[in-house]
Amino acid sequence: MGLRSKVMLFSHICEPDRITGAEKWLLFIATTLSRRYEVILVVPRFGKLFLEATENHIQVIIQDYPLLWSLYESSPAMHQELANFMATDTYRLLVNQLQTYRPDWIVVNTSVCALPASAAKELGLPVAWIINEILYPTIHQIEAVQIINKYANWIIGISESVLAPFSIPLINDKKRLIFPSWNDAALCPEKWEKNRRSLRAAYGINDQEILIGSVSAMLSPHKGIDQFIRMAGILMSRFPQVKFLIAGSLELTGYVEECKSLVQATPDPSRILFHSFEDRIEQLYPALDAVVVPSMIDEGFGMTALEGLIFGKAVLAYGSGGINEVLTNTGNGEFLVPKGDLHQLAQTASNLIQSEIGMNKIRNRNRQAAVDTFGEAVFQKRFDTLLQQVDLVVNDLNKRHQMAKFRYSEGSILRGDLSYVVFLLEEGVKRPFCNEAAMARYRYNIVSDVQVVNDAELQAYPTGHVLSTEEPFEVNSPMNMMLMGSGTGVYWRRGETIHPVVSLEALRATGWDPNRIVSVSDDILARFKQGSLITTFAPYPQTIAR
Repeated sequence: MGLRSKVMLFSHICEPDRITGAEKWLLFIATTLSRRYEVILVVPRFGKLFLEATENHIQVIIQDYPLLWSLYESSPAMHQELANFMATDTYRLLVNQLQTYRPDWIVVNTSVCALPASAAKELGLPVAWIINEILYPTIHQIEAVQIINKYANWIIGISESVLAPFSIPLINDKKRLIFPSWNDAALCPEKWEKNRRSLRAAYGINDQEILIGSVSAMLSPHKGIDQFIRMAGILMSRFPQVKFLIAGSLELTGYVEECKSLVQATPDPSRILFHSFEDRIEQLYPALDAVVVPSMIDEGFGMTALEGLIFGKAVLAYGSGGINEVLTNTGNGEFLVPKGDLHQLAQTASNLIQSEIGMNKIRNRNRQAAVDTFGEAVFQKRFDTLLQQVDLVVNDLNKRHQMAKFRYSEGSILRGDLSYVVFLLEEGVKRPFCNEAAMARYRYNIVSDVQVVNDAELQAYPTGHVLSTEEPFEVNSPMNMMLMGSGTGVYWRRGETIHPVVSLEALRATGWDPNRIVSVSDDILARFKQGSLITTFAPYPQTIAR
């Protein structure tokens, strides 16, 4: 069985105390891909996503880079900002990272994650670009679309609303509609009833009371938390059996204080509960009877709405972007309200509360509707179609890489024109020197010996083991080199074997420079197998002076 293809996924954020819908979606994709590929997840810092990916046995590395918010905003500044970013050392670090880890293709998540996509194109790597949000509808939106098209082989939209701007014929073959999904087993359905009783008991909510919730990663104006509170205030007088729960991070303290002031202005502030961000949603949603999603921006999808359906809850929402698709496609269109129409939202909630039989019927239906429309089987069918196309492109690229590997000779010392790590070509792979000290230890000069090549050409070579000055010497040093112990004898190292060289004259005759002989301890020499005496031999082809 051959080696599995390698894919690197780039997340635009990794918060220390919460995880967003976009991050959950990327983690789900990474976990799905790990069944088929070698997966590396790149995050900008340590946080929740890092921890959850590690728990799912996914390799995670930290590499920060600037985000191109002007692209998401369809701002005329996007072109200059991207050019400025591409001229920074940070950009070179991204290219270097791709050069070193050498993925076969990459996935970037969200429209602001433009730099990894651009860096991948420098190396000729295929790019799948996931768009989770609706680009701002300015007169420059088409330019944002063109930038994404330039660097993406595939443009994955999580809803029709997200893909709407990508309507030019040139892009049609690249577009893929793949709705977010989830791993049902990871949500532990068998524990939902217990979790429901536990959380409701913690807040003193009995079985006869109705708990309506609003859930977000972070309480913010665009999530409409103030709208939810105002709706609660309208409903309180009519429905004394209803309580309200607001779940999410409280880090936007100014807005949170504004919301708490609104709570105090309601008829009964004690019936509105604040719950901190809950990373284990299976401990939160079961306690709710209904979920309200009052988003004040056009959401790319509306993961909270889907989560409510997954847990079999009635879901009411403002018709904001992709949320329309979530509810309409699951038969819940009657619970969509025009964005910002607070009184209609309250009336829709009122109608639902008054019909307990109707609410129970909706709850029972919604979980199955979520599975039928957005479940893992539906997702996998669409995703597999994409992966078949990815595999074809990757296989073609690998064939071209195999041909390109003959361009530079064994023993060449190479560096990319954008990346900064120096590599030794050895046995068909490029071995990175960990630093200048390692180059000096093995008698290479970082100025005179290094040949600068196009990074896309260098990408043709798989990355081998790092060259360093650390022990064990036989693992961390070049496989082909001249060694000398405490005596006058010179040995030609070839893999695990050292061959004594008959004389320095014979060495010079082959083109090897005596100044390149590496001095080692006799203990190190003793670790190698002893080979036959060398009287004449040919070292590496002469790509550098020896």
